[in-house]
Amino acid sequence: MPQNYLTCDRDQPLLLPPDLHDCLDEDHLVWFVIEAIEELDLEPFYASYRVDGHGRAAHEPKMMVTLLTYAYAVGERSSRVIERRCRENVAFRVICANQVPEHATIARPGLLRCLRRGKRFLGCKLVEPSFDQFASLVALMGH
Repeated sequence: MPQNYLTCDRDQPLLLPPDLHDCLDEDHLVWFVIEAIEELDLEPFYASYRVDGHGRAAHEPKMMVTLLTYAYAVGERSSRVIERRCRENVAFRVICANQVPEHATIARPGLLRCLRRGKRFLGCKLVEPSFDQFASLVALMGH
C-alpha cells in the first residue's frame, strides 16, 4: 500500500513572504515588550545619534532598545548570540523586522554593557529613566 506523505521541498519558493505576525501567539512576550517600549520616552537614545546625516545609516534606536530589552527578558546577554537569534528566532526577527544587526552594533549603544552590570541597569545614565518608565508600565499592565 503506498504511503501518504506531505512533501518536503525546501527549494520551493514562496509566492509571498510569510507574515511573522502569524508565527507567534497574540500573548507572546515579544508583543508585550514591543508595546511597552512604544510607550517610553526614548529621546536620550535618539540624542546619542548624529543628526547631520553623515555616516552609515543606523538601526532605529527604538528597535535596538526593544531588541536588547527582549533579549535581557529571555536571559540573553551575548551580542553574538543576540545577532544569531535575529537570524534564527522568530520573536527576534519580529522585533528587528527581519533585519540582522551585527554583534558589534548590538554591543555599541552601551545598553548591552548596562545589561551585563545587573538587573536594574544601575549606573547607566542613558538607560535608568527608560527602565524606570518600563517598570512602571509593566506594573500598570499587570505583568
